[in-house]
Amino acid sequence: MLCVACLAMACGGSDLLAPTPERLQGRWATANNIPGSGESWDLGVQGSGISGTGSWSGEACCAGTISLTGTIAGDSIHLDLTFVVTSSANPRAPFHSHFDGALMSRNVLRGTVTNDDGTSGEQRLERQ
Repeated sequence: MLCVACLAMACGGSDLLAPTPERLQGRWATANNIPGSGESWDLGVQGSGISGTGSWSGEACCAGTISLTGTIAGDSIHLDLTFVVTSSANPRAPFHSHFDGALMSRNVLRGTVTNDDGTSGEQRLERQ
């Protein structure tokens, strides 16, 4: 929750939208991608539960599918993502990340992604 509060302050206050099913459901895709790289999520929401599928690609390396599960907690969104490699010269086991974020507007979902290896970074997705 602290991460979401800091994110809200960094974006100019507490202008977060409540993450209702109507606001979250649908297709979201990463913004400002490196050409050939990207990620998209198709989210379904029932009550405070979130589930979904998606796809990802890495520049000149690989691509695959994503499965997502998570929850809405207050003004926050928490997702566990499992990435499966379906196209690569070097096969790899599935890997995971965790997303903690919030709706910054009706069309922008922003948060922090933490990977299995402990690395983290900001991720911004836009409604498609």
